[in-house]
Amino acid sequence: MRKLFRLIAFACFFHGILFAQKTDSLKRLYIPNLPDTQQYNIISQIGMSYYFNDGQLDSSLLYLNKAKTIANKTGILKNKVNSLLNYALVVREKGSFEKAMEDYFEALKLAEKANNEKMIASAYSGIAVVYSFQKDQIKAREYFNKALEIAIRLKDEKKLGSLNNNIGLTYMDDKNYPLALEYMLAALELQKQAKNDNGTAAAAENIGLIYDNLGEFKESMKFYTQAYKIWTSRNDVYSTAINLSYMAMHFNLIKDYTRARDTAIKALSMAKSVGAVTTQVDLHSYISDTYSGLKDFEKALYHFRKNKELSDSLKSDENIKAYTETQLKYSFYKQQLQDSLNYVMKVNKKEEQLKSEKTIRYFSFGAIAVFIILLFFLLKGYREKKAANQIILHQKNLVEEKQKEIIDSITYAKRIQTALLASDKLLQENLREHFVLFRPKDIVAGDFYWAAKAEDKFIYVTGDCTGHGVPGAFMSLLNTSILSETIKEKKITRPDLILNTVRKEIINALNPEGSVEESKDGMDCVVIVLDRKNNLLEYAGANNPFYIVRNNELLIYKPDKMPVGKSHDDDTPFTYNRVALENNDMIYTFSDGYADQFGGTKGKKFKYLQFGELLVTINEKMISEQRNILEQTFDSWKGDLQQVDDVCVIGVRV
Repeated sequence: MRKLFRLIAFACFFHGILFAQKTDSLKRLYIPNLPDTQQYNIISQIGMSYYFNDGQLDSSLLYLNKAKTIANKTGILKNKVNSLLNYALVVREKGSFEKAMEDYFEALKLAEKANNEKMIASAYSGIAVVYSFQKDQIKAREYFNKALEIAIRLKDEKKLGSLNNNIGLTYMDDKNYPLALEYMLAALELQKQAKNDNGTAAAAENIGLIYDNLGEFKESMKFYTQAYKIWTSRNDVYSTAINLSYMAMHFNLIKDYTRARDTAIKALSMAKSVGAVTTQVDLHSYISDTYSGLKDFEKALYHFRKNKELSDSLKSDENIKAYTETQLKYSFYKQQLQDSLNYVMKVNKKEEQLKSEKTIRYFSFGAIAVFIILLFFLLKGYREKKAANQIILHQKNLVEEKQKEIIDSITYAKRIQTALLASDKLLQENLREHFVLFRPKDIVAGDFYWAAKAEDKFIYVTGDCTGHGVPGAFMSLLNTSILSETIKEKKITRPDLILNTVRKEIINALNPEGSVEESKDGMDCVVIVLDRKNNLLEYAGANNPFYIVRNNELLIYKPDKMPVGKSHDDDTPFTYNRVALENNDMIYTFSDGYADQFGGTKGKKFKYLQFGELLVTINEKMISEQRNILEQTFDSWKGDLQQVDDVCVIGVRV
């Protein structure tokens, strides 16, 4: 099945506040006699608004070309880079990959000169997109990962969401749909958290594409429709055309050829109106399939030829050669001048050697003829051996590439999970003294700890999701996202109501309408709400208890015996509890990983009784020392045995 790519673009100009105004409003701000810097700002905004808000590619390029001219005239390095990135973004959508690649590499050189990481990441991502359009997904992932490293350092949620989406698409093109779906679902959540409508719609469409490839057609249409509402509300003709293309492809798959034809023809008209050539290529393919299904083979042949004609124009040898040469130019730019001089010297030396050999051949023709015959047989044997070695090397490289892809995906998941845990800064600002012992069983974890400030209260959650490793990490991502929405957006701060709301959302998310199998995944957790003003602790627990050590006495606070997820008690509300705090109380929240660890001389579980006794013995020590003792005790108990589960222990002194 042919697939359109919805790669999420990085707009470099005016990060975060771009295109809030409509195009017409921006145009009214333009006055020809403004200073160059102000002219550049307004013209760039108009150009990118035509692209992002209206989907008008030709109008966008007209203004962005003017912006490039002004940027070159003023010589302001940042403006020169932004103008190149913005122009390359739109010209790429027009199908001019050669020009796009040229501008991206030029922008990369200037961004590196300015040492601006945001612009460097945008250039890397743009280059990766061009490679992805040309089906070189290994090269695309190479550049996406370079951009990813920067986005993680900058903690840029919007770019993390975009890169998650785009890396997922490379796996989708490789037909690795389960891995692609993991990336896409993560991208959708990150884009929603960043309140990025464009990114949310694009990620939703891509999830729809994956579900179509998996044959889950009801699910795919839900996501296409979600994106369609966003694009039409923004009057984005270009993006709406792509969205309708997906729907046309979907209708072809379910053999609803009449709806496929009507949808695709409407989309083709819109794509032509904005000059979206790459979209037209896919649409002619879909329309050809549609007419074949309707037994109208004359029209099917016409659209097949149009698809081939446009596709050839985009994938010509000249285009591929041109953008390859552009990359080589950039590579040579990065080398020392001495490398070039050495190369010239080697060429000159080789030419002199060839001249000398030619002179000798004039006098020794017979001897050279014999030499050539011998050389022929030697080379033949060498080439055969070399060919065999190349086959072995190719197979080795394939295995290494697949292994690297798996490790890269899991490592990336760890970076996302770490970014979503409660930050050290947030905990330090809101807790008097505290420690966190977090030891995932695998690279990523099903355990998590999350926190938020709500007016004069501080809320923190210690959670243990279903499973560990990649499945557990995915559940932790879902749970932290719903917790954030419940507390930060819905303003729910009472612990029992938080768990009631999160449980409902998790059940709905994992058991959508029409699901064949019932999912009982969820989490066990404890929600702590600290009211410093009144020296109170409010809590609600789902299968997870917590302890307070007061005056060397262990106080155990039991949870409700039900999970945050689907269960036979999922209509029973969680219990609201309050505890009066005293100075120097030590509050300990934890998952079951520490107590369930096998070890010791008999290879048995550590157990909660021994865990509680250990906390009593260390509660008066310095916070940092408590953490060290817990970690050393755990490692000593475990010995040479494997860790059986994720471990999370949090201690807070009142």
